[in-house]
Amino acid sequence: MLTELRPKKELLDPNFGGYKLSLDSIPVYRQSINEGADHVCQSEDQYSFIHTKVFSLHNHLFCDPWHNNTVFLVDKGWNVLKATINSETGRLEALQTVWKIPGQTHRKSGHYNVSILLPSSQVVVVTDGCGWLHTLSRADDSQWQVELSSEVVAGVLLSARTVADTLHCVLMTLETQTAEEVISAGPRRSDKPKPAVVNTILHWVVFTKDSEGVWSESCKRQLEGAGSVDYVALEVSGSALYIDSNANFKFTSDSANPLPPPEEKMEIEEQNLYVWEQTKDDVKVTVEVGPKVTRDDVEVSVTEGQLTIRCGQQLIVSGALSRAVDQSLTTWTLQPNRLEVILVKQDSGMMWPELVKGDTRGQQILDPDVVEDVHNRLSHLCSDTEVQEAGEGFAPTFNLDQLEDCDTAPEDSWSLLRLEAESHSITHQISLAGHQWLMAVSEGPDRVPSMCVRHDVDGCVWRLEPPTTEDWPCHHVGTFYALGYVAASKQQKKFMLAAPDLSYTVICEATSHVFVYRKSSTVEGELRNRKTSTKIPTVAKQQLINLESSSSILGACATNSHLFILTTETLYCFHIQ
Repeated sequence: MLTELRPKKELLDPNFGGYKLSLDSIPVYRQSINEGADHVCQSEDQYSFIHTKVFSLHNHLFCDPWHNNTVFLVDKGWNVLKATINSETGRLEALQTVWKIPGQTHRKSGHYNVSILLPSSQVVVVTDGCGWLHTLSRADDSQWQVELSSEVVAGVLLSARTVADTLHCVLMTLETQTAEEVISAGPRRSDKPKPAVVNTILHWVVFTKDSEGVWSESCKRQLEGAGSVDYVALEVSGSALYIDSNANFKFTSDSANPLPPPEEKMEIEEQNLYVWEQTKDDVKVTVEVGPKVTRDDVEVSVTEGQLTIRCGQQLIVSGALSRAVDQSLTTWTLQPNRLEVILVKQDSGMMWPELVKGDTRGQQILDPDVVEDVHNRLSHLCSDTEVQEAGEGFAPTFNLDQLEDCDTAPEDSWSLLRLEAESHSITHQISLAGHQWLMAVSEGPDRVPSMCVRHDVDGCVWRLEPPTTEDWPCHHVGTFYALGYVAASKQQKKFMLAAPDLSYTVICEATSHVFVYRKSSTVEGELRNRKTSTKIPTVAKQQLINLESSSSILGACATNSHLFILTTETLYCFHIQ
C-alpha cells in the first residue's frame, strides 16, 4: 500500500521568523583519548558515491539509550571506552575501558568501521567491521562479558533488537558490479566506459538464547537493492524491516523460511531474442549466440522492407520493418557470442517506435545521447514556476522562485518500505518524493527511531508504528522550524541529530564548527518582521560552538541535557541548559 506523508497543520508555524544568534556560553567538559579514536577510511576499490557516504557519515560515537548521558567510543587499540556524566557533580568522568575487541581477523582493505548498538539494557552488540559479531552482557556495567562471538559478513551494523529470547541484527555490505555483470539483455551502443553498479546487501541475522542462556544463530536472511539507504530499522516485534531507499529491496535468501523457486523461463517464442537501439541515422540489432556459431550459420537479409535474421535452425527476426532502410548499406558482424546487424535509415532523424511491426520478442535499449537530445528538444515545454490555483484564501506553501539549487529535493524516487520476513514481500510503502532526508531521531529505546524529513523549509519528525490494518500509521510528532532551509545552507555539514525530547537539534560540520538550534521561546522586548512589520512573539535561538581543535569530527550524540562531540583525539561534552 502506497501512502503519503501529510504534516499536521498545528505543528507548522507559517509566521516563523528565523533563528536568532545567542551569545550565551555553553559549559564544556573534555577528555583526551590517549591512543586516538579508531576510524577506517574507504579503500581505492570503494570509490563510489555510496561507499563515500557510508564511510564519511559513519558515527563513531554510540549513545546508550538505557542510561542517560552515557556514550561509548572505540580507540585505535580497539578498547571500548565508556564516557558518562556524574549525576552528583554534573561533570564528565574519566574515560573507562569496559571491553577490548578481540582481533580474530586483522583489518584490511575493504573492511568497515566498528559499530556498537544496545538493543536492551543488558545486551550489547558489537561488530568489528572485519567479519565478526559479538554479543555481550552488561550485567556488570564496568566490565562487559562476551556471550557469543559469531563470524558474519564484514559490514556495518545498522539495527539490533531483542524480542523475548531472540536477538535480531541487520548488517549492511556494499557489492560493486560492472555493467556487464548486471546487463544480460545485451550491450549498450556506446564507446563510453560503462558505470559500475553498487548493490546494497542487508544481512538479517537472528540469534536465539536457550534455557541455559547460550546464544546460537537460528536464522539468516538477505535482502538486496541497487541503490543507497538513509534509514534501516527493525520493527518492534522483529517481524519486519523498515528501509528508506531509492531502490526496491527484495529478499534473496532465508534459511528459516526458504523463498519459492524462481519462475520457469518463458517459452522461446516469448523471450527477448534480441535487443535493438537506434540513433537518428541507424539501427543496431544485437543477438546473443553460442560460442560454436560460425558465419555459415548466420543468414541476414533485407528485401522490400522485410528483415530476416536466422541463426542455424532458429529464426530470430522475420517481418516488416517499422520504417524504410537503405538495404545496400546493411552490414552485419559476428563477434564472440554476439551477432550485430546495422541498418541505415532512409529517413534520417526519424525515430522508430518498434523494429519489426507487431514483434514483441525484442527489447529496445535507449541510447543516453538520444535521451538527452530529446530532453533538450522538449525543455521549452517545462516550467520552473508554480501553478497558481484560483480561489479565496489560497496561498502556496512556498515560492519556487525563492529556492536555490541546494533546496531542491533529490530527483531519485525515494520511498519508505516495510518488508515482512514471513511473506518476503513489501507490505507497505510511503513515497518520499520531494522530501529530503534530514536525520533519524531516537525518541526512546523501546521505539523504532523516528525519521525527520524536509517539508517546505521545515524539518518534520515522523514516528513509525507497526501497522494494525492495511494502513501504516506514521504520526507527525514534531517540527523543527526552518531546519530544512538552514541545513541546505551548510555545505560542510556532516552529522545532523536531535535530542530525544525534540528540544533542540544539532548540525555538525566536518571540522571545527557545531551549530545548536533551540526551539522557539518568548521574545523579550519587541521584535518585528522587516517586510510586514508584524510582531513576532517567539523566536528560535542558534548557538555556534567553535571547537578548539581543527581535527575531523568523527561522531556526535545528543541527550536531553548534553551534547557529546568526538574528534580524532578528544571527546567534548556540552551542557545544553
